[in-house]
Amino acid sequence: MNACFPHNFLECYITYWIWRTVPVPLLAIGTGGNILNIVILLRKRMRQHSISVHLLFLAGADLALLWTSTFPHMYQQVYHVNVRNSSAFLCRAFPWINYGIAGFSVWLLVVVITERVLMTSSLALSKKKLSNKVAFIISCILLIICLLFHLHYFFGFRLDTIPKQTGNFTNSTEMRTVCVRISETFENFYKKVWPVMIMTKLNIIPTVLIVFGNLTILINIVRHARTMARVYPERQNEEIRNNRRNRPLYKMLFLVCGCFVVTNLPYNVYLQFWDRIDVSTPHGFERRNMYDAIFLCLAYCNFSLNFVLYFVSGTLFKQEFRALLKECIRLVRKGLCFQTAVGDSSTINNRGPVINT
Repeated sequence: MNACFPHNFLECYITYWIWRTVPVPLLAIGTGGNILNIVILLRKRMRQHSISVHLLFLAGADLALLWTSTFPHMYQQVYHVNVRNSSAFLCRAFPWINYGIAGFSVWLLVVVITERVLMTSSLALSKKKLSNKVAFIISCILLIICLLFHLHYFFGFRLDTIPKQTGNFTNSTEMRTVCVRISETFENFYKKVWPVMIMTKLNIIPTVLIVFGNLTILINIVRHARTMARVYPERQNEEIRNNRRNRPLYKMLFLVCGCFVVTNLPYNVYLQFWDRIDVSTPHGFERRNMYDAIFLCLAYCNFSLNFVLYFVSGTLFKQEFRALLKECIRLVRKGLCFQTAVGDSSTINNRGPVINT
């Protein structure tokens, strides 16, 4: 393998194999899982819940991020081709779409948790206000806000032609097109201000709200159960059945939010120290490349594993998945039986009369 020649550092080999092994199953699981999420959440029984609308948008956002962020990054590391350098539009659009949809995905979890907090705090109010139509409007407004917040990428980047760099030497006769920042002002903004904003907007505030919201949900559930047991002891069995019925939903929310914190927080903390890593030597440069690969792939796990979390924790989701699977098997069998019947019929009709000569 010549990718790590001439130094052959261990960090280079680790980076090499991470980019050639980890993103492929993430893309396969994430693409198939998110498509299945969309199909199942669109079924009649699932459409009755307002949370399904938010989860539909979340599945769409995760699917888009897999193919606008994970795949181009893997393609760049494996084939050394940066998709952003192919056109001025992609140079500006890729970071805008990635950051916008990533922010939308994060804050969508906050919206879901907030809705569940209202549901556990005031059931009567939530039934009146939290309809599917309201959930759709909230998700659309949130998506527009997140895309507008990152619109500065269309003004901060441009394509430029610079001499080709070969090792430590600059070849002035060969030129290459790269996506660069338009000015030193934007360069300072993206190096000093923007990482702090991303850390605050996409991690600190959402994480605090998600953790606080989950704790509030747990407290409301326990408080409501104790109140019902004290005031309405004859309805205690009914309350126990309701808690058992809603337990998979809250378990699923806790797992999804926990997965978000575990996968995204380390990467964004690492970004705050990215510029401080010493890359003055080839060994230091390869070490930072290895860190990039580890933390990026960990962040990409968040876009791929939601289907697994739904399936493991959501009873209703598993029931709908099994029902969908049975319908598909029935349709396949029906199609095979139809083809067999057509084949048998054509065979009978094509038989000519037997003439005894």
